[in-house]
Amino acid sequence: MAGVALFSFEDLLDAGPQGYITGITDLDIHAGPAGPVLYALSGSGGISAFDLSGGGLHLLDRGIAAGGASPVPGRLEMIALDGGPALVSLGRSGAALPCFDVEGAGTLGPAAQIALPGGGAGLGAVAALESVTLNGTQYAYVSHLGRMRPV
Repeated sequence: MAGVALFSFEDLLDAGPQGYITGITDLDIHAGPAGPVLYALSGSGGISAFDLSGGGLHLLDRGIAAGGASPVPGRLEMIALDGGPALVSLGRSGAALPCFDVEGAGTLGPAAQIALPGGGAGLGAVAALESVTLNGTQYAYVSHLGRMRPV
């Protein structure tokens, strides 16, 4: 049938560290210089990176996104940060957003945090984030469970 997209089964990940493969709350695929990489975020804050270039799931890297309790399902957002890609974990409460620089092959750099103005006091969990660079200045807009403000 013309115009109908079909999906096919490629692989099933059913074994591995529980903090990384259980309670998955978000999946993101990004094309990198080494090929497509699937990033998965678990409810416990575990982030896994899988190489998809050969078909199936081939674990590249994993890390833990620090942060407070997660009152909403976590989300991943890829942004440009300091001239390179960074993967940000959303949904946790705290004074900062957990993030990882994304290395050339799609692996995760050391865990870091992006501080929120005012320490995020009283704002709750960051539920959404968008960033843009205008005239050489980077701006990020975050929504704290429905309240939007620039950071």
